[in-house]
Amino acid sequence: MNKTKIKTKINFNKISSNKISFGRVLLYGFLIWVILFFIGWFFMVIIPSLMHIFLLILGIILIYLFSKPFVKQERIFLIGFVWFLINILLDLIFIVFLLNNNVYYNEWSIWVFYGLLIFEPIIIRSLSK
Repeated sequence: MNKTKIKTKINFNKISSNKISFGRVLLYGFLIWVILFFIGWFFMVIIPSLMHIFLLILGIILIYLFSKPFVKQERIFLIGFVWFLINILLDLIFIVFLLNNNVYYNEWSIWVFYGLLIFEPIIIRSLSK
């Protein structure tokens, strides 16, 4: 009976070492949103006409940096999709509902960024092989 428990524990450790840390994925998705949200406010005051370009460039860099730890994961599309869901929900709650910005989703850069959240991790993985 003790041998069965030990084998089960060893097998479980092997399986769990290959899994994605869902908490880390959520944290990174939240950090991407928070960083861009606050820097977006700064750019909106300083240079509103170029805000979207700067945020898109910063978004590309952040997604790249936060994707690097997950490059070897098989489910990298799922990571990008979770980041997409986190960002679109937080944008909807804070920017559209709380700040009453009904035209937020009319900006082209928002939709490009959402696409980058999903597909940039996949591209990074394929280029790092």
